[in-house]
Amino acid sequence: IIKDEDPIAEQVTEQDVEEDKVLEQYELDSRPKVEGGNLYEELNNKINYPVIAREMDIEGIVIVEFIVTKTGKIRDIKILKGIGGGCDNEVVRVLKNMPKLQPAIKDGKPVSSKMVLPIRFTLK
Repeated sequence: IIKDEDPIAEQVTEQDVEEDKVLEQYELDSRPKVEGGNLYEELNNKINYPVIAREMDIEGIVIVEFIVTKTGKIRDIKILKGIGGGCDNEVVRVLKNMPKLQPAIKDGKPVSSKMVLPIRFTLK
């Protein structure tokens, strides 16, 4: 995309757009991973059940969507289905504080990918 009317505008080629494309899970050869572990386990280990949710007996599944960039950073975190009681905010907090992930792989190269995860909150 080149803006002729603005000579200072950044020139973006089709290759740049293709390289920045966010792939869906079904398009990947391998999903993003945490260093030496499982993403679900890592999230479960870091999530603290919010006090308000405990007091109000709130249980359920928070569905979260986010992008893992080709450099392994998590961005664009969005709650698709929340349950309240601080659970939604806790999922966002943990994702924002996650260390870099190993990015998804497509055709032997790191790529940006969209993740949609269900995070279960269950009182024991």
